[in-house]
Amino acid sequence: MSAPLGPLSTSILTSPGRAQAMRVFVLFILVMVLQIPALFMTFLVSERRARRDEASTEIASKWGSQQTLTGPALIVPWKERWTTTDDQGKTRDHEAMRRFVILPESLHVTARLETETRRRGIYGIPVYRLGARFEGGLRSPTSRSSRCSPKASTGSAPCSRWA
Repeated sequence: MSAPLGPLSTSILTSPGRAQAMRVFVLFILVMVLQIPALFMTFLVSERRARRDEASTEIASKWGSQQTLTGPALIVPWKERWTTTDDQGKTRDHEAMRRFVILPESLHVTARLETETRRRGIYGIPVYRLGARFEGGLRSPTSRSSRCSPKASTGSAPCSRWA
């Protein structure tokens, strides 16, 4: 037969304040133990996000990164020479490289964009393929518009005016 519990041990289990504290303590331990799987899930999600970014970077490096499509422009480099005279009557020769930009008078673009999914492991990354056709016409400049001087011009591209 077992010995009866003493008055001290029965008071710990039967005291309403201590029983409430024991329940809160057990609940706290249970919540802390259940945080471990939640922490593992957080690590898993961040690892998968990093792997997705790696797969996207790898596919982009092999497929081609962002590209800009622009219309045609005919750029004709030319040298400009001029002479200046300072206040003391000394003349100086100057020379500058200029660019004459001829843009198309009309431009018609026909394009077809196709989407393709490239896969790396469990990740699918969309890539795009563009088939484009450019049609346009250039007009030759007149002699009046092709003769530019830095003194008479304004703006950053003074020699790209049309007649």
